[in-house]
Amino acid sequence: MFKNYFKIAVRSHLRQKTFAFINLFALALGVACAIILGLWCYNELSYDSHHKNSQQICRIADNIINDDGSYEMLVAVPAMWAPTLKEEFPEVLNYVRFYTYNSDKKTK
Repeated sequence: MFKNYFKIAVRSHLRQKTFAFINLFALALGVACAIILGLWCYNELSYDSHHKNSQQICRIADNIINDDGSYEMLVAVPAMWAPTLKEEFPEVLNYVRFYTYNSDKKTK
């Protein structure tokens, strides 16, 4: 039964090549978008999940509005935000601050 359906589909696609191309292109594009969306969701949901209490971890970021009205997320926030947040909010148990040194500059 499936053999007959396959034969009919192949014959139909060979007769209507443009329609077949549009269908196959749309199918390939849909599958590619679904894979990319799935990988993005997996990455977002698995971020820092290897830690013991991963549900208690958060990262502070700052949204900046540029002159043209667009938003930009900045993860480099002022150094005093962490201790101030710990003092102001009892929900904050601990904090960690990172500083990256510029490895491109050579020291004398």
